[in-house]
Amino acid sequence: MNKTKYKLIFIYFLITLLFTACNKNIASNNAEMLNIIKETENDTRDIKECGIITLGDKLLIIGLSGENEYNYGYYAGEFSINEDGKYKFQRTIPLYSIGWQLRTNMWENGNVLLCNNDNVTKVQIIIKETGNKKSIITEEINEIPWVYYHNISDIHNYDIQYKFLDAKNEEVQ
Repeated sequence: MNKTKYKLIFIYFLITLLFTACNKNIASNNAEMLNIIKETENDTRDIKECGIITLGDKLLIIGLSGENEYNYGYYAGEFSINEDGKYKFQRTIPLYSIGWQLRTNMWENGNVLLCNNDNVTKVQIIIKETGNKKSIITEEINEIPWVYYHNISDIHNYDIQYKFLDAKNEEVQ
């Protein structure tokens, strides 16, 4: 009888541990999503939300950690949106430097842009598709940090250039 009791306690402990581990990657709000990213990246600093991109049942939350512009860490975490409104962590996405406090990477069918540079007031998106004229899209940046998703699913055989501009329309790098 004692062995059975200990086996049941052990099984209960294992089931509890399993459910706890499974729920570790489930979040119900933005702060919890940022904490999951922070733990995944082993960053002990506070993480601040920069922005969110939602595409269907997928969500990308972008954050930064650090005390000042010289030691920021930039993070992007992909979550799936469950039917119950919770967010399940899928993976982190690296953000690559393309200038001072400027980051990018491809996600889904587009490019994610992050600007944390106070000198930048707009971004010019210059698209040259094979066989078509060059087109230029200008997006105003009204708040820093700024997050933007540029969907490129309808563009084929292309060259895209992103120019971050200051108030004098000079490129910031």
